[in-house]
Amino acid sequence: MESLVANITGHRSDSNIFKKVYTNAQSFLKKQKVLNTDEGQVSERVLNIIEKFALFNQLEKKRNLEYLIEFFIEKDVKDLKRAEYWKIQMIHFLLELSNSPTNCSYLGDIRFLKSKNICPVKTWNEILEDDPLTGDHWQMIEDDGEISDFEDAEYFVLPRKNDPDVTAETEDISKALTSPSNVDWDKETQDFIPNNKYWKFSMVDLYAPNLCYDFKSSMNLCSNVVSLSIKGKSELIGIATSRILLSEYEIVREVLFMLSGLPCAIFPKEDNQYKVCPEVVLSHLSPKGLMSICEGFVEIANEIYNLKAIALEHTIEQFQVKISNKEISLINLKGSDVQISLLDVYYFIQNDFDNILDFKKIIVLSDRDAIAYLETELELYSLSHRSIKNSIHWTLYERLIINFMVNLSDWIQFGEGSLAFLNCEEIESLHWRELNKVENSHYFQWLDKHWIRILKLGKTSNLLRKLGSVFEISKFANLEISDDLPLLDSLDNSLNNYLEYTEKELTATLCNIMTDSEKYNLHSELLYFFNFALLSDEQGLMNEIYRQIFEKAEVSNNPLYVFNATLIDFGISNVGITSNKQSFETLNDFIKNVSFKYKVKFPIDQILNKTIIEKANISKYLRQKSIQDKKLTTAAFKLLIVCSNLYSYVVNNVITPQILSIKDLKKFVENIFDKIADQCLLNMTPVFITMSRVLDYSSNLDFENFGTIFSDLNFLNNTISELQKVVKNSSIKYLMNCFNV
Repeated sequence: MESLVANITGHRSDSNIFKKVYTNAQSFLKKQKVLNTDEGQVSERVLNIIEKFALFNQLEKKRNLEYLIEFFIEKDVKDLKRAEYWKIQMIHFLLELSNSPTNCSYLGDIRFLKSKNICPVKTWNEILEDDPLTGDHWQMIEDDGEISDFEDAEYFVLPRKNDPDVTAETEDISKALTSPSNVDWDKETQDFIPNNKYWKFSMVDLYAPNLCYDFKSSMNLCSNVVSLSIKGKSELIGIATSRILLSEYEIVREVLFMLSGLPCAIFPKEDNQYKVCPEVVLSHLSPKGLMSICEGFVEIANEIYNLKAIALEHTIEQFQVKISNKEISLINLKGSDVQISLLDVYYFIQNDFDNILDFKKIIVLSDRDAIAYLETELELYSLSHRSIKNSIHWTLYERLIINFMVNLSDWIQFGEGSLAFLNCEEIESLHWRELNKVENSHYFQWLDKHWIRILKLGKTSNLLRKLGSVFEISKFANLEISDDLPLLDSLDNSLNNYLEYTEKELTATLCNIMTDSEKYNLHSELLYFFNFALLSDEQGLMNEIYRQIFEKAEVSNNPLYVFNATLIDFGISNVGITSNKQSFETLNDFIKNVSFKYKVKFPIDQILNKTIIEKANISKYLRQKSIQDKKLTTAAFKLLIVCSNLYSYVVNNVITPQILSIKDLKKFVENIFDKIADQCLLNMTPVFITMSRVLDYSSNLDFENFGTIFSDLNFLNNTISELQKVVKNSSIKYLMNCFNV
């Protein structure tokens, strides 16, 4: 109680006012005085005090208060319901007793009352006279402007002192970091490296052992958070709150939401176009910098949406012609004695979707086999004489989805990419200063050419921490302390050696975690994203047919088991369904008997959410149910009505009005690709050669002649030969290494 009162009120334990507050607190507990408050109000005030402690560099008080509040709230009491209420009341009472927390402790400190003394610049002779060479001139430089988020290295959650696992883990990390096995330090060097304030500041405390992060709680992402102010109910967190805390990793999740056509919080959709929420703020980026990042993703998402609409137009147009012919044949059989089942209708339309369903094979293949299969499928698909209308699906995947995945992989591994998380402008000092809010920050002049790498290094290490990984690096493994310290050449070389070593270690560690570990095997999960992003949009072909299936099932006592089996089974092979063998009167009756066993790893579980899995389960249930329907002929005509309605919906609501001809389509797509290429830096690397050849290879498709795909077979043969050479090129190997394949 004494520690809690002292940290909240800011009064010294030997003062009279502290004794009075402590006495009143004890009296309050005995009398159980009721206050008009709630948990949200108390939490907000406690967080405000913690922020004040951090603002005035009282980090020890900040950590102690966080620990005491957590300990006080979670202390075991028999009557949990009653105890939880009085804990909130007690903390609120202490807050009321403290009219101005933090005043007594340090606002009266003389260094805040007096004007800042300007220290004269020392000569090198004066500096060399200091003993040791870590005197006052090596201390952190005071900043008159805003405190940079990059300077605040103390942002991690304090481990609970009574947690033996955390204690043992942090001791092991600390021992590994402070005692590297491959370096023999002398005493002066040991005193200089771990304790020097400047090095800890510059490296963003990369070797801080006190690291404890709960990955399951989205509110514990304490570093590089996004503050999102909203007026209504939160879509991400189911509690009434005025702020939402997100991490960089969750921004990636939001981008995946947007690209897969799902609702997302920071990218609202207006008039079928995604927008950037203006209230989003990222702590280590300026608003302008974050806005440019988000706009890059939004532009790609809108172009994907438009291209998918165009692809849907051509697919449904061809499908409508074929289904109309089949409709005529079915109508002619209506008055005859021939019984037409839905299974017959299924075989009628099965061949029209073979090219889409081929991709479901990649789900059951291993990572290496899946990549090889896709490469083979691309070659076979291009060489076939299928209609150019159908090949638009593959063009979307090849030209946009794969390109985005490469960019996302670059950002995850290196903290940079060709679109969102790498600046589209040239990497110049002024641009990085504005983007990372360091224009007014003070740092040593010789760091000017290194601090961009330090920022990238911090970004990568922060992502590692958010993933909950424990990584070990040796501090300054290649550092050599020479006699001429602190001359600039020696410091410059030492820091450069450290950055090169650390970048290599962090990159390898993060790459392995994201691609190889069982917990975050994102490479294999990208296959699921491909299926849903390409074929499952809110205005897409698959979801519309899903909706029609559910509507028909709701009015039928015995749902049909073969209804569109081919369309709905494109990769969801792990869905488990258990149900009683009975007839269901309504749709809700058999939904209750469906058990959801489908589970994928983070962050794909955020994309393949319960709603989508529910649709897949219900559809699979309809396909598997083997109950004879007495109205098969009626159901066959219902299927034709579904297709007709779907075609009307696409024509009236989805198709871009500006695209009136195949030539307009070709020009529109080419402009999009040119615009995307201008924003990328891929043309600075050998990868551009590969991309340009693939672009030439694809652009020679004959859009006007549907009977043949390529206008020049000689060009096709030459291009295939060139592509085979490119596969052997190191640039392709580099791309494959990005995916760890």
